[in-house]
Amino acid sequence: MFGSDLNNEYAVAARLLELDERGVADLAKNAVEASFLDEAGKTKLNAEIDDYTAKWPTP
Repeated sequence: MFGSDLNNEYAVAARLLELDERGVADLAKNAVEASFLDEAGKTKLNAEIDDYTAKWPTP
């Protein structure tokens, strides 16, 4: 991942996998669950993602 950042990588994944914003958020949550982070950290990060997406308008 040289010359790129995580935001760009998520944008590339969204384009290639035809994901909408909710799909990218789900991808991020799956990444959290697959990480080596302890359960408390996973819970905290997933809550932050949920809080962020809760502000989105409903489709």
